[in-house]
Amino acid sequence: MARSESTISVLQLDERAIRHARFAVVEGLPGLERSVASDMGDCAALRAFAAEGEVPEHEFTTVIPRHQATLRILTLPSREPAEIASMVSLAAEELAPYPRDQLVVKHRILSALESGESRVLVILLHQGVIQQLVERFSVAGLEPKHIFFSTACLHALACAASDAPTGRYALACVSADAVEVLVIDNGILEFSRGVAHHGPWNLEERADRDALGYEVRDALAAWRRESDAGEALERLYVAGDGMDAGLLANVLESVTGKPCVPARFMEESPGGELRVPCGEPIVARGAALTALCCAPLSFDFIPSTILHARSVREVQTGLRRVALFAALVLGLILVAFGQSVYQRVALIQELRSQIDSMAPGVDDIVARQRGLQAIAQQVEQGGNFLALLAAVAEAAPEEGLNITRLEYDRETGMNVWGRARTKDLVLGDFLGRLRQMGEGSLAQLAQAHSQYETAGQERGQNIVNYHIAIPALSEEPSHDAPAPVR
Repeated sequence: MARSESTISVLQLDERAIRHARFAVVEGLPGLERSVASDMGDCAALRAFAAEGEVPEHEFTTVIPRHQATLRILTLPSREPAEIASMVSLAAEELAPYPRDQLVVKHRILSALESGESRVLVILLHQGVIQQLVERFSVAGLEPKHIFFSTACLHALACAASDAPTGRYALACVSADAVEVLVIDNGILEFSRGVAHHGPWNLEERADRDALGYEVRDALAAWRRESDAGEALERLYVAGDGMDAGLLANVLESVTGKPCVPARFMEESPGGELRVPCGEPIVARGAALTALCCAPLSFDFIPSTILHARSVREVQTGLRRVALFAALVLGLILVAFGQSVYQRVALIQELRSQIDSMAPGVDDIVARQRGLQAIAQQVEQGGNFLALLAAVAEAAPEEGLNITRLEYDRETGMNVWGRARTKDLVLGDFLGRLRQMGEGSLAQLAQAHSQYETAGQERGQNIVNYHIAIPALSEEPSHDAPAPVR
């Protein structure tokens, strides 16, 4: 991955080769785990190389070399970021031989001058360079997460080194088919130039050695012409991107006549990491530092189309996770519902078994009611409590209604409270039967009436609470009547 919790992959392409470096993050710094290269750069080779090297399809970093871009360091008469951005945009067509709409322009403020001006690093890159790189990856089924710039990567690595030279110094980084020269002054980039070679450097050939020396000398002469100091740099530090820095330093010293020293500070890394005999992947290490947000200068040329596609993938991934979570919740709800249904079915079966066990006693209850009715017929009109009780018991429906409280007073009559499943059971069945029985000694039953019916709930079911009054035949009760019988 280009950046994860523990690893960073950097995949670099040129015309004839592919290079992959994987770093483990150790104490916030990239430690090299793997460094491999292939001399074939076509699509099939890239796909096979990525599969063999376990390069993640969408989580890797790549680097654009210095020689493919235009770089300028300008002195602009402002310190305001918005004004500087406007000035850079206006000057873009003058700095590069392309129309403004074909350029990708990025800039960073290097330093603020005492005169109120600013030194600004400007990088101009043709869109076709980025598009060609992205298409090479796309054909192989790959998509970079970051596209960094080699100058910024080298600068990041030099600034991160604890034993980097102080003051102003020159750094030449030689890769397989290019060379880049930087001038750094106390951590601030002052100059950068990159030149591509027609093929891999063959340092055993006199022509290649002379060509390398010429490019380095020409770059240092250009810096001397452009710099304010106008002084030559006495020492040159040499780094090899996948090449032996010691050998390069000896070659450049012999062809330039300048003291050249291997830039060993560029190879500083966490202890215990992999060492590459043929040379450290310098640019890739700088890209890993940049991916860890440890670079003073950071330029990411990833196209907006890739950013949009990445956002869509992230949204789709998020939706898939939400759908998976919803399915899990729904499954748990169904399990809980099934358990609830099972418990209710078990409860219903238990209640039915209890009802079946109580059924034989119904006939006995009916017989007792008839006996009470016969006894009640023998009671005088003033003491007909048993007759009324028997009538209430007989009039009550067998199902759907119960009596929870009964109160009798000789002077005022009888009051019945209870619960029923529906209002019709109270007003239709129960009260209707009582009134039909209101003849003879039980004439007061004809005056039975409802005091109230209120809705309620019991065990999750709707019920009706009722109160039925059966007044005594005497309209005015005496004040010394005995206490009611309950």
